[in-house]
Amino acid sequence: MGGRVAFDAASMAESGFRVKLERLDNSLPDEAVERFNTYGLVVLELPEPPTVEQLVALEKPLGNLWYHQRSGPNGISVIEPTGNPPGFLGTMPDEHPPHTDGAYNDQPPRIVLLSCEYAEAEGGDSVLVSAAAVYQRLADKGVDLVDSLHAPDALTIDRNGSISCKAAFQRVEDDRVSVCFRMDKHSSTQGSMNSSHAIEVMSEVVSAPDLQLRTTLKRGDVLLIDNSAILHGRTEFDASSGRRRMLRANFMGNGEQKLEFGFIARRGEAGVHSAG
Repeated sequence: MGGRVAFDAASMAESGFRVKLERLDNSLPDEAVERFNTYGLVVLELPEPPTVEQLVALEKPLGNLWYHQRSGPNGISVIEPTGNPPGFLGTMPDEHPPHTDGAYNDQPPRIVLLSCEYAEAEGGDSVLVSAAAVYQRLADKGVDLVDSLHAPDALTIDRNGSISCKAAFQRVEDDRVSVCFRMDKHSSTQGSMNSSHAIEVMSEVVSAPDLQLRTTLKRGDVLLIDNSAILHGRTEFDASSGRRRMLRANFMGNGEQKLEFGFIARRGEAGVHSAG
């Protein structure tokens, strides 16, 4: 496996992670795979939003669909401000802090896909944070911080009765590290006696404006992220200013395409450089 670039807000140009396509076929083009493997994310710019059938067909290249409480029988969930069910930020216009999808599950999905169907509301920018950059900044603040976050009981996340206890940074295959983090008012994140302070510091680092890459998804844009290397969220938006609707699909990453996941932990200054 190659490296994975750790980025911050100042050093990542939108042209670096956007790829124009005429249509979404049953696989990602090589250019999109290269962006995904380099940055952990890619935005596909399509003339029109893909159909539900086209999104489901990506199960072959991207792996099994990951189902959750709000996904439909086809694995697709609708993200729009209905307010129902309450307590789910996907149905609210409130800010959604950067997080790992499925952090409250023992086996989160590896790929998160967001397909933009309507983007008329004011606000609602996507917020993307490199876990490699977070890791480096935490290490700069103290090696003991990252060490405590590697502990298997570093954080316990509870959302609506779904509970998982795990490491915030977990070593996976090929010496790579995956991230798992969530901290918002609609879920509960508790640290162990040894990791509580580190989790507070991690929350501050994740919220640092200079590490947050912001991009606006337009109608027809499809965002794919490596859920084990990128924390994602969005800014609040004004639901009365226009419609905002996304379709979300999560995949397990065990499909036919050669995609890379996680990052190689590096304890040094953050910025754009290879984490491997």
